Amino acid sequence: INHQWQRQQVYIALAVAFFCLPGVFVFELFEWHFDNINQNVAILTCWEETFELLGMYSLFLATTLIARQYQL
Repeated sequence: INHQWQRQQVYIALAVAFFCLPGVFVFELFEWHFDNINQNVAILTCWEETFELLGMYSLFLATTLIARQYQL
């Protein structure tokens, strides 16, 4: 059962990364668009950085969980 839970944790971490990392590009696109029409929306930068950190941490976590499972 512990093996199954560890596998689920990896899948969850990868799902979060799969959701967050494309979100970085979406927020960058919105920032670029609002910059072009001379409207400064600073909160988009915060969201973009948050998604980037969450996505990268999720990839790191998934890698660590896999390495622990295989005792690397």
